[in-house]
Amino acid sequence: MRMIDIYPQQSIIVCECALYDLEIFLGHQDYSQRHKEKDEIVKDIVSGLLELQKHNIVHTELSPKNIMYFKNKDDYDERWKLIDFDSACIVDKDDVKIITNYSAPEIIRSHENKTEIKANFAMDMFSFGLVLYFLETGHHYWDGENEITKEEMISTKRLIIDVQDPTACFIIKELLSETILSRMSLQKFMQSTYYTGVAENKNMYRIYNTNQTAVLAEPMNLDSNYISGMREEEYRLYRTFKPFFENYHNEMKKNLEMMGSKIDDCTNDLKDLTKKIPQWNMDVVKTISSFICLRTQRSMARSGSKRL
Repeated sequence: MRMIDIYPQQSIIVCECALYDLEIFLGHQDYSQRHKEKDEIVKDIVSGLLELQKHNIVHTELSPKNIMYFKNKDDYDERWKLIDFDSACIVDKDDVKIITNYSAPEIIRSHENKTEIKANFAMDMFSFGLVLYFLETGHHYWDGENEITKEEMISTKRLIIDVQDPTACFIIKELLSETILSRMSLQKFMQSTYYTGVAENKNMYRIYNTNQTAVLAEPMNLDSNYISGMREEEYRLYRTFKPFFENYHNEMKKNLEMMGSKIDDCTNDLKDLTKKIPQWNMDVVKTISSFICLRTQRSMARSGSKRL
């Protein structure tokens, strides 16, 4: 079901037949198959979130199960839509009523402390980040039961995101920021190359400001070190010392190559030596044989002279 509008004295509900939800759909696909469908899925989700924010609504239950695929009988209109608005809230007015394994950490903490918390758009953006993580990896970040992962979710530490695509990894990290004010907004997400698919400059490494706080913008040419969960400060430090490490690596490589060359020379000398050893052995045997023969002849000569 999808609520489309409310009229005075009358509620109108439109019922549509959905084929399957995002969790079921992605559960039968590998990485390459997921990525073929990813762009259209993301754009449809963003379209739904835009519509919600336009009407000051926070979904609060955004998850793969609540994103369903609709297709009409003529196959002309097919899209992914957000469903299940029974717990939706008016931004900055209603208290969040429910907690799921896709909830933002502030909601989980509020539930743990048994306190109330007003809904805001950043909550949906965190859930959206977890949906993207599911799109990229094929599994949930938190299953809703694992206590260790739950503690990671509600801690102040930055979550470690292990995603193959470095651009996706960066975007998901920004969406899953523990701090609400630094969490990527929907508008910023729509400006990212992950969403647009267009890179202005592959070597550009931009920084933008949010509430007068410097925030790392989307890097266009990240290396694999960023994927392992490196924080922005660590990554900047790494980039600063990267030339030094590269020079050190090249020097070590050169020294090892020289050492390898010397080892090869020694190996060749040893091969020549082993070839000569059998010849030396034959020469020694011949020398000893000649010496024995000579001694024998001399002994026989002496014996003959004595008889005479």
